[in-house]
Amino acid sequence: MQAIVRTSPLGLAALAAPALADIPFTTDDPGTLAAGEYEILAYSDGTITSMDFEGEAGIDVSVGIADNFQLGVTVPVANFGPQLETDRFAIGDTTIQAKIGLIAGEPGQVSLAIAPTLAVGMASEGRSKTGFDLPIWIGTDIGDWSLYGGGGYSFSSDEDGGDLPFIGAVVSKRIIPSLSLGGEFYAQGEGLGGQKLYLFGPGLAWDFAPGLTLAAAGQAVLGDSDGSGDFHVFAALRLAR
Repeated sequence: MQAIVRTSPLGLAALAAPALADIPFTTDDPGTLAAGEYEILAYSDGTITSMDFEGEAGIDVSVGIADNFQLGVTVPVANFGPQLETDRFAIGDTTIQAKIGLIAGEPGQVSLAIAPTLAVGMASEGRSKTGFDLPIWIGTDIGDWSLYGGGGYSFSSDEDGGDLPFIGAVVSKRIIPSLSLGGEFYAQGEGLGGQKLYLFGPGLAWDFAPGLTLAAAGQAVLGDSDGSGDFHVFAALRLAR
């Protein structure tokens, strides 16, 4: 699922799992699951800093409820980082998303979706109040190429960093029937901390067996945030039916 990145004392807070249709990227695409389909993602996500590695591991589940409508939930179950005060194995801040397809274009046509998302604090060291993200995603498939992106706004309490905008774009290509390669640019505006954040880097997804996908991405942290010079990494195993 789409998530907002927020800086932490060690660099960057971990990103929640990206939406399954567009793994391994943070930016979502406008596609939705068909009614009755589901996807389960086991992921590990974090940031390599000059001091150490911090991040999280968790589970993301999405289910197609009806045509052009799916529901999803992301639940972190473990935290990594020697300086974190939370338990290493504990439920973290959970996101609940409803993804609604507004335009479902055929290949070569434009598709459009919105994905209102709630972020619920579940950990003692997590967010103090429930937050709300409202992104809009647009994209198209042209042959073996996929182009998608969009952005929106994240609404959070002052204690959780305040409101901020975000935007992202992805270009990917299916190199062979089982392998896709792509690149992403993701940007986050200023919150109460007055810091901007930029991520840029490649990712790949390999369908190594029917319904099973391995995905990984690595992104440099750019811009004027305290985490500039860090490196964000993501790995996941997806089951789709």
